[in-house]
Amino acid sequence: MIVDDADYLIDAPLAVELDRLVTQDGPQRPVLVAAGATEALATTYRPWVVDARRSRAGLLLGPRSTLDGELVGVRLPRTAVGRLPPGRGILVIQGEVAPVQVALPPECQV
Repeated sequence: MIVDDADYLIDAPLAVELDRLVTQDGPQRPVLVAAGATEALATTYRPWVVDARRSRAGLLLGPRSTLDGELVGVRLPRTAVGRLPPGRGILVIQGEVAPVQVALPPECQV
């Protein structure tokens, strides 16, 4: 399941359904991919957001602070933040950090 603008859903009625989906057990439990503002997602305790953070995996596009990595359980190096070219980001998987460049930056989409 992909949730875009997840920071806008934290207090929305749909959040209750997302909470239910990520707390169920068994093969029907969905994988959640959430995109949203780091600040909002790092400070909420809704079960579906906590589950996403617990995965310790994510793509941080254009991180503005070394603290942005705390969302996925890492402290970013200073060289990974600030004035990065469009589409440049940091991929985090289980605590491992790697620089990435997405194929088409969001501001270049048609």
